[in-house]
Amino acid sequence: TDAADAAGSSILSAILAGKQRMMVDVRDAELTRDPKLFVEFIELAILPVAAGLEGLDADMRNRVKIVFPTVKDLMTYRKSMALAAPEVVSLSTLGFDPVEERDKLIVVVAPSPDDLAGVDAMEKLLARTQPNYVEPDKRITQPVVVVNHHMVPVDMSTFGKFTTVYHLRLLTVQYM
Repeated sequence: TDAADAAGSSILSAILAGKQRMMVDVRDAELTRDPKLFVEFIELAILPVAAGLEGLDADMRNRVKIVFPTVKDLMTYRKSMALAAPEVVSLSTLGFDPVEERDKLIVVVAPSPDDLAGVDAMEKLLARTQPNYVEPDKRITQPVVVVNHHMVPVDMSTFGKFTTVYHLRLLTVQYM
């Protein structure tokens, strides 16, 4: 929970500093292996942002959108989620035009690096965040946070410049 709190604070600080494209890199075996723990991590990380957006005027974009790589991941999240207010947190999946005008922050859960279809769908979504995107009316202007919880790093160089706002490093222990 400390890592999630720190990640949430980092996301909020980066948004307040004007960052638009952020990366949260938490390569942890527990998060990869235990879906319920990952749900808890996501909720604790976005809670500070969602709480800040909740009190805003309903006429404005005031929702956090969490975009999952697959429907299975979305359903796993939905089974154990605590934040269930659709006006505060909305859920979607890659490949289904997941971003709406009301969304104030887009949180993309990175697909596994070996899921080529998921990586391709994420690449198409993140291309829409580029300032020179070919279809200006479909360009995503909201801040985007990519969360990588896999043990393998996601190569973000193909997606353009992202600022790493939180990186959980595993401790390495060597015995003599």
